[in-house]
Amino acid sequence: MPWAALAGALLALAATAVLVSLWPAYLQLSAPCPEEGICIPPALFAHDVAALARYGVALPAYAALFFGLRLAVSLGYLGLAGVLFWRRRDDPMALCTSAVKFQLYQVN
Repeated sequence: MPWAALAGALLALAATAVLVSLWPAYLQLSAPCPEEGICIPPALFAHDVAALARYGVALPAYAALFFGLRLAVSLGYLGLAGVLFWRRRDDPMALCTSAVKFQLYQVN
């Protein structure tokens, strides 16, 4: 039973880390890229923001959509890693898969 409490605490800590790490990405997406600078997708240039505005999509809504998608994928990886660890912590292959899933959420 102490393993379950420890795993739950680590998952809560990891979920908090996900939220904290995704917030700067949301702030970057909430502002258009400079015209002469480097723009890393999915960030948008000013003319892309204008194209979105023609369709009635505001830049904060676009940023919130990508924030939500990244959050859902990250929490999905964390959830799968947590369930694998919780249910099969005596199986070495399950522990390896859980560790890989945990690392994949960080790459996302």
